[in-house]
Amino acid sequence: MATNTHAHDQARIQMAEITRMIEALDIDYDDLAELREATNLDEPDSAYRDGMLATADECESLDDAERRIQEHPLSLQLRSGWYTPGSTPEAKEFELLLCTGGPAVRIIGELDDYQPSRAEIEYQDWGTPWTKCLLSDDEEDVLLQYCNQFYFGD
Repeated sequence: MATNTHAHDQARIQMAEITRMIEALDIDYDDLAELREATNLDEPDSAYRDGMLATADECESLDDAERRIQEHPLSLQLRSGWYTPGSTPEAKEFELLLCTGGPAVRIIGELDDYQPSRAEIEYQDWGTPWTKCLLSDDEEDVLLQYCNQFYFGD
């Protein structure tokens, strides 16, 4: 059981990282540059500055934040549904593999016109099946926002 707990902990760590990456998309990077130059830590807005700096992490721009998300998964795979021979299959499901080994974490979901319509995060460890990580409604929204940062078309 300790192995499964370790895998669950890794899934929660991945979800926390995803949350930070999505929050970094909402930062005013022009304001962030000014805040980074501020030197007086006793100013009334220092908590705001510190929060924004923590959220931005190493990102200097929106492009950096987007690139960070794009480079996060190890792989992206698509799977199609039923289709008639001779026609072109359309992707219906996706998998974003976040880490492998013991433990492994992935995001799986469904696509509707190449856009994620549902997503969930799963984890497994050596010799255990993939297990869904229970998320709050807010976390589910963040996970779907994260998945929408990827292109699932041809």
